Amino acid sequence: MASGRWAGLSMFNYAKMVIDYIIEKNECTTEELKSIVPERRLYDILSVLEAMGVIKRTRKHVTWVGGGELVGREVVVEGLIDSVTHSPVRARIVGVEPLRVKVRGVP
Repeated sequence: MASGRWAGLSMFNYAKMVIDYIIEKNECTTEELKSIVPERRLYDILSVLEAMGVIKRTRKHVTWVGGGELVGREVVVEGLIDSVTHSPVRARIVGVEPLRVKVRGVP
């Protein structure tokens, strides 16, 4: 069970703290981020953010690039769709069959 200064914080809280910090500074070191969240959580968070395309990182530095590869592009989903749920920041599409996804436009 977690104890000390990080007790009771969820992965969501850790991720929010890291994202807010990187956006505010635009560029920082991994040492700075280790002072905010536990190291083992930090690398999980950075891996996801890097895969999303919103940060660039080297071994010791992290830079916010924002948006990701889909900003300003149209995503077209084709096929038999069973359900669509959405919020202002997320869409989930469930297909009856495998769906085809096309990304149009140049960022």
